[in-house]
Amino acid sequence: MGQIHWESLEVVVKLRLFDALRSTDENAKRILNEFQEIDGLEEIVNGIFEMGDSEIYEKFYQAFKLEEKIWDDGTELTESEKKNQRLIQLAYKNLSKPTLRVPPLVDLIDFLSFYVMYRILEDIYYVNIGKRMSKDYKIELYFTGLDERIIFALEKFDTIKHTPSITLEFFQKIKKVDWKDKKTKKLNSKLHALSSDYFIEKRRTLDSKFTETEYAFLLYLSGCSAVNDNRDKIEEKDVIRAYRTYFKLLNTDITKLV
Repeated sequence: MGQIHWESLEVVVKLRLFDALRSTDENAKRILNEFQEIDGLEEIVNGIFEMGDSEIYEKFYQAFKLEEKIWDDGTELTESEKKNQRLIQLAYKNLSKPTLRVPPLVDLIDFLSFYVMYRILEDIYYVNIGKRMSKDYKIELYFTGLDERIIFALEKFDTIKHTPSITLEFFQKIKKVDWKDKKTKKLNSKLHALSSDYFIEKRRTLDSKFTETEYAFLLYLSGCSAVNDNRDKIEEKDVIRAYRTYFKLLNTDITKLV
């Protein structure tokens, strides 16, 4: 389905390894002051620190570093199974793919922004299970509708009783999503920087692949929030909702939802 090329991010991100050692508390205060009119922002800023300090987040990060080692041997989906995963097929056929063209001709939300959702869910699932997982777990994760719950209900993924099927129209809409304005984009960037800096500050390590995967997932959730509201522009409230969803996913035993 394609791979994210992380090397191009390294030069920029490494510069932040030293920059992140400045006070994240001061950065948080600046964000709250600059965007003080946004409902729920203080909750998200506090949530970033709580997440960074939490034991479950550390377990999630360790799972991410294990990559394919969280699975038993022979758990790769067959070509037939991949073709039967309806949501991935719809996304692959309708969302743009990363390109090496300069300037890159890509949409704000592309296929890999969607696809990292499964990497996030795999690692959360592993933390919930607490051991290497068999193919049965992969089938559960990919084919029992958890992805549609998240896309449609976001932070209410654990309480929604009926989830309508995500259609071709959804992906046609999310392909066209963009930022409402520069201020919304700036808020998103500053929250991501705060989260990444606190990650570095707490662990004295740099893992751009991990933090950029988080960024792509949160961007995708923000786009889902906009489309579910019948909009093609991501607003501040969509960014807030994306973080709420991410925090809740990390603290939910999602094995009980499949």
